[in-house]
Amino acid sequence: MDSQKWFAVIALIAVFYACPAYADPIPQWVPDPVPIATGPGQQVFVNGVEDAAGCHVIVWMGNQTGNNDIYAQRLDQSGNVLWGAGVTVCNAGGNQSTPVVVRDGGTGTIIAWHDRRAGNDDIYAQRLNANGIPQWAANGQVVCNDGFDQQNVVAVVDGLGGVFIAWTDMRGGGGADSDIYVQRMNAAGVAQWVANGVPTCAAVNNQERVGIVRDAADGVVVVWSDWRNGNYDIYAQRIDGAGAVQWALDGVAVCAAPGDQEMDWSNAAGISYYCSDLQGGIIVGWTDSSGADRNTQVARVNAAGVLSWLQTVCSQAGDQQSVRIASDGSGGVFAVWQDFRNGADNDIYAQRVSLAGAVQWAIDGIPIATGPTEQTSGAVVEMTGGDVVIVWIQDVGIQQIWGQRIDVAGNPSWTANGVVVWATQPGWGGAGYRESAGGFVILICQDNGGTQDVFGQLWRDPAASSGGDHGGGAGGGGCFVTTGTRTLAWPSRFGPILFTLALAFLCTRRRARQ
Repeated sequence: MDSQKWFAVIALIAVFYACPAYADPIPQWVPDPVPIATGPGQQVFVNGVEDAAGCHVIVWMGNQTGNNDIYAQRLDQSGNVLWGAGVTVCNAGGNQSTPVVVRDGGTGTIIAWHDRRAGNDDIYAQRLNANGIPQWAANGQVVCNDGFDQQNVVAVVDGLGGVFIAWTDMRGGGGADSDIYVQRMNAAGVAQWVANGVPTCAAVNNQERVGIVRDAADGVVVVWSDWRNGNYDIYAQRIDGAGAVQWALDGVAVCAAPGDQEMDWSNAAGISYYCSDLQGGIIVGWTDSSGADRNTQVARVNAAGVLSWLQTVCSQAGDQQSVRIASDGSGGVFAVWQDFRNGADNDIYAQRVSLAGAVQWAIDGIPIATGPTEQTSGAVVEMTGGDVVIVWIQDVGIQQIWGQRIDVAGNPSWTANGVVVWATQPGWGGAGYRESAGGFVILICQDNGGTQDVFGQLWRDPAASSGGDHGGGAGGGGCFVTTGTRTLAWPSRFGPILFTLALAFLCTRRRARQ
């Protein structure tokens, strides 16, 4: 074989090795999945967060005592429970439900929930330290106990050990229509603003499906679904650290176009229609129903309350809906949705939009999962390094949860069309969030023959995987935190290229001497 043919063969080998091999994620906890709450009755409305020590605090609603109460558990990085059979956050009279949990800025967490101890839905909150010991009043500190219902609670830390809490409030119309209220609680559990919260929007008709992010100063930006014009629109408001509204009375319009702008609301981690723009404003995603088909739109409102841009990220025939978004780490967003463009079943598509509002990938999005069966959207988890993990429900005879990791260029890291991250039929409800060692946690309320139990699993890419018990212990000390990044199957993508090109050069030189 002459030198030119040798070079061609070896160049083909170089190209083969230059193509990235998929490095699918590895489950970290044993058994798979790990049981977190398996008592009698129903354990639902699960939520979770990684705390500052690298452990995982999981909250849920359980009814093993006959009433719905709020419980919590802490796991170390190996999935070992640290709080025994779990701690009772609130077991006051009446029902408590839909808890949310955020870090407190230290090694503790703050939990907020709906509470019916007084006969209507109020908002309460509790702070737990790393040992699971309540730091505020027994059974929680009141956030709002106005005489009408308060629901749809969401929360974000204030950066000083306290928390901002927003909710939908029925007081404005005598229980006939809802408004948006916000309260700030300091690290000691003391309300910082007017009793029962600051009215963010008290316009006519319903305001609901509230979301909240921190601004670039000491306050928050709140967004919600608004029926003041007789159809669902989207409005937002900024509130400073002292509780004063900063934009127009009752908020600025993000989108008030004809027809409905439908936001797929959930307070579960990873299932969000909004995120911060990292500049003091907010980015929102929704399904636009003004045309013959539902399409996907995203918009940004900056820190001054000005609509910076509104971008249609998909206008294909067939419905696009159930929009989820997450930050890309640079002020832009990943938008993920359920897509019926093929006319036969739903697939999962995604698009990245920059801080300036420009789409970064193919027009109408890139396919994430387009298998022959139904894929419906689930959650999108912002990861380190600007990547996201997208998870969805896939029908394969039973419903499973599948996932895919996508980088900022739209490249998949795992096997095409995704990998199974939950093999058994999930029950009702779930959440997902990232961890600082480069992985992500999936939480599911698993159906176990008529009851619901809470299970979880931590997934990491191979380079971020680490085994062994990293401790933490009942004392809640430091959970071990590693640093990991996504890699390919080869330690370096360019190593094989350099090696094969060097071999080709040597072979060519040898033939030239002969």
